Amino acid sequence: MRKLMLLGLIGVLALAGCTKPEPPPEDLPPPPPTAQELYGQMRAPLEPLFSSGSSGAPITNAQRIEAVNGLRPIHARMAAEPNGNEAKLKMERDVEDLIKMAVKGENYRVVKGAIETFKIFKPGEKKYDADEEYADLVLARPAVKIRGFFEIDGEPVVFVEVADADDASKKDTYKVREGEDFHDVLQLQRVIGNNQGIELLYIPIDQKWVVNSDK
Repeated sequence: MRKLMLLGLIGVLALAGCTKPEPPPEDLPPPPPTAQELYGQMRAPLEPLFSSGSSGAPITNAQRIEAVNGLRPIHARMAAEPNGNEAKLKMERDVEDLIKMAVKGENYRVVKGAIETFKIFKPGEKKYDADEEYADLVLARPAVKIRGFFEIDGEPVVFVEVADADDASKKDTYKVREGEDFHDVLQLQRVIGNNQGIELLYIPIDQKWVVNSDK
């Protein structure tokens, strides 16, 4: 009996010796990033959009494109993160809030960028299509400069230069009377005062604005 007990004890000790020891704490893999940390990674490239949306400060087209494209690879990595879905939901809510803020503030470059960002999270979603189409029209409005005033048969005529909204190097010039359409999308409404400026109509969205004379 004593011999059997001794053999059993030897067996237990042998098994204990084969058990893999627990790694020391310093050798354990780090925990996965938290949802808040992942949210911060996604938010970082979008800061120009959020900053412009809250302050109303202008943002360039290049900054908008860089912000949206900067998010794409970070968003793609979220699928492999245990807390990725939670981070994406938080970011998605903030982007929707940004869209609403930018629409209210008529900051249409941010509207465009925020909707492009939203569609990274929700591909094929049409919820904000009307807002995006309107933003596209606003952003496509050409830039106009006055190059001179003169009269023909007693009528005021304005010599204007029109530059493409996306490429300022693309320019056209026109001689326009009050009430005339030009550049397909513009109309000269009136000459202001003693050639102090002109009021124009951007036909696609029925938007009026004033261009002052440099002289």
